[in-house]
Amino acid sequence: MGNLKTRLATLAVAGASAAAITLGTAGSASADAWIGSGADKCGSQYALCIWDQGNYQGSGIGVPWNELWKLGSISEHYGFLGYNVSSIINRTGATFCGSEYDWGVGSAFKIQAWGWYSGLGSWDNRIRSIQQWPCDPGA
Repeated sequence: MGNLKTRLATLAVAGASAAAITLGTAGSASADAWIGSGADKCGSQYALCIWDQGNYQGSGIGVPWNELWKLGSISEHYGFLGYNVSSIINRTGATFCGSEYDWGVGSAFKIQAWGWYSGLGSWDNRIRSIQQWPCDPGA
């Protein structure tokens, strides 16, 4: 439980800076990871796009198809996006563990618990926090 509290405290601090994106083991930022706002920025080269405000606004990142292997440890590679995760385009057909985003019938998207803020107190009521933390990549 102490480990969980420590990580959540770290995420809370990171929330003050929506631009805290780090990619890759060397910690270098990918040129095309930071896509800004607008659904049109999520081109077909991206398997996954996530924004921290509704209607695809706010801070957004795109995960290229050739980096899908990183999604299992998204906290290590993709850093922290922002305080609320409220818009997602997921072209992978896969779900990820952590917080759950419901954007249509049969279309639940689960976000890696340790990579994204999971105490989702968002004004978008389609987002809810689930009670399990099943995918700590550091475990």
